[in-house]
Amino acid sequence: MRAHKIQSIDTALRLYYENEELSNADIRELFGDIAQSTIAKMKNEVLAVMTERNTQRWRYHTVNTEVAYEVWGINVESLERRRAKLIKLGMM
Repeated sequence: MRAHKIQSIDTALRLYYENEELSNADIRELFGDIAQSTIAKMKNEVLAVMTERNTQRWRYHTVNTEVAYEVWGINVESLERRRAKLIKLGMM
């Protein structure tokens, strides 16, 4: 599946730290205006990994945030470093 661009570093970090699981609305906030079918495909990728790892799912329509970020290639530590650098440079 092609990688999708996150809307902002701040949004990605906020969603990661605020939510144990991500809903469709959270995913849309993270990636912007993407189709419902794209969200479903993205969630199915995460669900496959969650099943392999026996990761608990608390609500039927959500996916685990940590697993989702890993599957989607979103590195939280990298985002935190980049955000800190932007602040240091006065660009944020």
